[in-house]
Amino acid sequence: MIVRRRVISAALVLLAAAGCGDRTGATSSEETSSEGLLGRTFLSESVTEDGAPRDLVEGTRISLEFGEDGQLVALAGCNHLLADVTVRDDRLEITGVGSTEMGCDEERHEQDQWLSGFLSSSPAWALDGDRLTLTSGATEIVLLDRRVADPDRPLEGTRWLVTTIVTGEAASSLPAGTEGSAWLVIEGEGFTAHTGCREITGGVDVGNETLRFFDVVQTDQACAPEHEQVDEVMGTILGGGADVEYYIEAAGLRLDHPDGVGLGLHADE
Repeated sequence: MIVRRRVISAALVLLAAAGCGDRTGATSSEETSSEGLLGRTFLSESVTEDGAPRDLVEGTRISLEFGEDGQLVALAGCNHLLADVTVRDDRLEITGVGSTEMGCDEERHEQDQWLSGFLSSSPAWALDGDRLTLTSGATEIVLLDRRVADPDRPLEGTRWLVTTIVTGEAASSLPAGTEGSAWLVIEGEGFTAHTGCREITGGVDVGNETLRFFDVVQTDQACAPEHEQVDEVMGTILGGGADVEYYIEAAGLRLDHPDGVGLGLHADE
């Protein structure tokens, strides 16, 4: 099964266009040692300062995504940091660091600033298989390839909970109190789903990057107002007759219908 990674967000695309127009990045002729690093995402295993562990904010983890085009996307728990990266033999030159502007609590804001400062210090790097070690001064960050640290969940057999509704360019979370009520399970050539008020069942053809639902049966009942939007979007996506694109990354699944609506789902673990 081939899974294609989706662009992170429109905000990052705009930030890239505004702040990274004259990128040299990893296209430099000095990019002699980047093989095995670019095109991969790494998640933090440990952070130490002066030989002692540095605790990250609870519930956060550092993520570094090295693009094939010499762009770095970093996340420390709140805003995405976007920069150019040039891979030298022993150091990463990271320049032009920009950020999305989502509001954060003070702890996560300070952690974002700390990571931005670390990355801007041209840290030394060493890659050993799936493990990447970055060092700057007395600070060391050890990271593991995302595909090992947080592998893609299987499409089939996983109970996928709906978390996000996408309409055009807008994405919204489910209304409060309805979390976990809408879900999808694909098993072999069939599927079962619930919108929070109605059940939908039928067959499904699984392609490399698309799903086609058929022989769909839906129960007929009125939905409470808080379930109406997700019911409508799920009905469109699962209703059959169209190729629905899907993307899996770690525990996340994205479904996109050609009519411009979509769903974000998360594995129920």
